[in-house]
Amino acid sequence: MKKSLKKVTLNRKKDKNNQKNFKTAQIFADYAEDMYLNRRQIYRINFVKGFYFGIGRTIGSVLIMVIIIWAAVMMIDWPVLGKFIKETFEYFKEIR
Repeated sequence: MKKSLKKVTLNRKKDKNNQKNFKTAQIFADYAEDMYLNRRQIYRINFVKGFYFGIGRTIGSVLIMVIIIWAAVMMIDWPVLGKFIKETFEYFKEIR
């Protein structure tokens, strides 16, 4: 009997939490609908977000590649890995 009573109280707590979460989500949804009533405004905001997302990805990718190349240049003097890196750089110089 005690086990079923515990389950009932736990289920009630879960239901209250779910109701609170649903109400919160509903409030945010209503706020978002009121905030963006104009379709052009939505398209403009999405375009600007996409534009800056693309610029950020490009800059981030370039920085990561620079760090990788810099680390590879620092490892040229290493015995096993250095030989491989040196051959790779020579290969790319020949391609140019």
